[in-house]
Amino acid sequence: MKLASGSATYVDFYATVSQGTVKLWSEVQESKFALDKGWKIGKVNVLGLDGSGAPSTLELDGKPVTAASNVEMTSLEQKLEDLQVGSEKKRIVMVEVNGLEIPVGKNFAMSWKMGIRG
Repeated sequence: MKLASGSATYVDFYATVSQGTVKLWSEVQESKFALDKGWKIGKVNVLGLDGSGAPSTLELDGKPVTAASNVEMTSLEQKLEDLQVGSEKKRIVMVEVNGLEIPVGKNFAMSWKMGIRG
């Protein structure tokens, strides 16, 4: 798809999970339109994650997000019937990261560790 500069912005979002670390990032094409509009990403939800504890250690563009910021992370266990692996019941969670102010026209990368409850 060909985009005309200044008339549209195209964003691809990606996510991976490896060894308990969730990584979410964007790749932006023709950023001018979204930046001129002032659009921001305020919240992201990631569904279908393994884990049972609270997520921790949030980083945005390689920098730790401090408690002084407005960013909040919450997790919610998904209710799925009969989800088992062998004899073990599997827990699937959704993580919401709220209070973000990421410009839509800029690439970003965020990551966090999924918690494990004993």
